[in-house]
Amino acid sequence: MKRARVLAAVAVTAGVVLATGLGSILAFLDGEVGGGPVSRIFLGQISSVRWSLTDDSWPASRSYHAMAYDASSDCIVLFGGWAGGSTNETWTFDLNANRWAKMNPAAAPSARDCAAMAYDAQSRRVILFGGISGTPNGETWSYDSGTNTWTNRAPTTAPPARLGGRMVYDAQFDRIILFGGHNGALYGDTWAYDYESNTWTARSPASSPSPRAWHIMAYDAESNRTVLYGGDPGTGQSSSDDLGDTWTYDYANDTWTNMNPAQGPARKAFASAAYDSESDRVVLFGGGVEPGETCAYDLNANAWTVYNVTPRPSDRATHAMAYDSESDHIVLFSGSWPVGIVSSPTIQHNNETWSYDFNANDWTLLSPLPDTTSPTIALTFPAEGTVLKSTSVTVSGTASDNVAVERVELSKDGTNWVLADGTTSWSGTLTLQKGSNTIYARAMDISGNNASTSISVSVSIPSNLTALIVVAGAGTILGAAVLFLVLRRRRK
Repeated sequence: MKRARVLAAVAVTAGVVLATGLGSILAFLDGEVGGGPVSRIFLGQISSVRWSLTDDSWPASRSYHAMAYDASSDCIVLFGGWAGGSTNETWTFDLNANRWAKMNPAAAPSARDCAAMAYDAQSRRVILFGGISGTPNGETWSYDSGTNTWTNRAPTTAPPARLGGRMVYDAQFDRIILFGGHNGALYGDTWAYDYESNTWTARSPASSPSPRAWHIMAYDAESNRTVLYGGDPGTGQSSSDDLGDTWTYDYANDTWTNMNPAQGPARKAFASAAYDSESDRVVLFGGGVEPGETCAYDLNANAWTVYNVTPRPSDRATHAMAYDSESDHIVLFSGSWPVGIVSSPTIQHNNETWSYDFNANDWTLLSPLPDTTSPTIALTFPAEGTVLKSTSVTVSGTASDNVAVERVELSKDGTNWVLADGTTSWSGTLTLQKGSNTIYARAMDISGNNASTSISVSVSIPSNLTALIVVAGAGTILGAAVLFLVLRRRRK
């Protein structure tokens, strides 16, 4: 079974999610169980699980959210996602100020995740379609960031309800392009939305990509083509069955073209991508296979390039990316890993914000800012210069950190370390050698920062001859004292 993957039938009752394979979905929807809602499979990222929706100065950790860059307001718009439950939060991100703002509009789409979103430059509106919270929906909403207003467009005709589809804005023809997704069965349909006429139109290309969900799409403005890569085919098998094909869509001729580049990224679903207009590249990150890859597609050369970037976002999928054209940086937010049902305690989500500069091939963590403060550590026993009478010594001390001390280690040579007991107050035993010794202690905090200290001591143990002389000397003195007392008594 495909890692309990996305194309799964889900019975959602009181927040309980039950996943099955795609084969069961078809039977499930075909009436064996009487039909029911269909949901997503959830992925996670090993990082802090933060489900608070109100206390942070940036969005809580989440997955399956939607993002788009609003050029009229120079901000990233984020909506919804799974954050311990589906949410209908609206956030904006100002890259220049590195600041998230919770918008709190008077009205908004219902709580949902797995929706598709794109920015319509002509109408200066962010367009959102579909998503799920219990059951998939087919609503079309627009968001005006200038007035902080969501509007349910309620077009007469619309694509079938779905989740896991992808949308882009075709700037040449002023149309939102939608492809794929699923609602129990996979979709391989192509739709176009005109904001001015509030009309969805089903397109009829002679050939098109196979039905799929959780693919990536981005609009290449220089070539006036929509680029599509990968996705989940719903086979219910291993991750190696994820798709790895590259397609482009020409709206003018209603034509999908399989580009068949010589090589490409690892086959994957659940990745995210954005078009960098300054570099004329579609940049892709993460996904269910090779979840730490940064890749770029040059449509003119029909070539993918895989980049080795350090540092980079940790392995993740179900994140979101958008290109800030004013700052010429791609913004990535949140995501999750590893694969599994979202409610599983093994699935970890994060609330990291990263930016990517294609020209420098550089990822930068914007929030939460990394902890770079080293801990402090002090040895309280033995003291510097102490002469010990035994090779075995119990070393003790204290440590502190601005966040938390993870562990304290001790060494007698600075190379081989042993774990001490305790953190802020600690102790441990070392076996030294006779003569001069150096005792080392180091503290590590939970962010990987460390600090160390050392003292010099010596070990001096009395030898057997010395002990004999001491004992003999003590005996002689004792004997002389006894003799003195006896003679003194006789004189009396």
